[in-house]
Amino acid sequence: WQDVLTEPKPPANQPYAIGVWHYSRGLGFIARDQLDRAAAELAALKAVMQHEAFRTTLKDLPLLTNLQLASRTVEGELLAARGDAEGAVRVLKEAVAIEDALPYSEPPVWHQPLRQVLGAILLQVGRPAEAETAYREDLKTFRENGWSLFGLAETLKAQARLEEAAEVTRRFERAWARADTTLTSSPILRDYVDAPASGGHVHGGRSAA
Repeated sequence: WQDVLTEPKPPANQPYAIGVWHYSRGLGFIARDQLDRAAAELAALKAVMQHEAFRTTLKDLPLLTNLQLASRTVEGELLAARGDAEGAVRVLKEAVAIEDALPYSEPPVWHQPLRQVLGAILLQVGRPAEAETAYREDLKTFRENGWSLFGLAETLKAQARLEEAAEVTRRFERAWARADTTLTSSPILRDYVDAPASGGHVHGGRSAA
């Protein structure tokens, strides 16, 4: 996060890069528990989204949609960090709906499946059955991805379905065998000390390497 937060701001003529810069900084400040500064980055990101370039020269690209996903990710994480579980889930479900409406692209136009974030928040706030649904839906799209397998196993443990959890854990271990990162949650961002079943929170993604 130190590298993220010391990265220089992109040039003024690159509104998309500036938006992603605010997105990254927002997550960085949430990770450091500097929630007021994260909120300021979120406000700046939403302001960038009003840039005229997204209505003119960039209008045929999915860049504004990506920033809509970015803003909802930061907002959802921020609401969760402030204890507003219902608000966080609502915003992240909006993000999932936007992501589902994206046209097929390989690789996907947005770097992180939002159901991985939604599932982690649902698990964090004690709603493991709903988190299970989110992870299973993500696995339909991104088959056998380690992030959602890890999260799914955690939801099953939280529901005391230990045999099922053990089988999913074996699937996760196969998917993660060559990875160089140790997971403690499906989208690891920060430590949520009150999180049931799952410890930290770290950024995930779409492949194991």
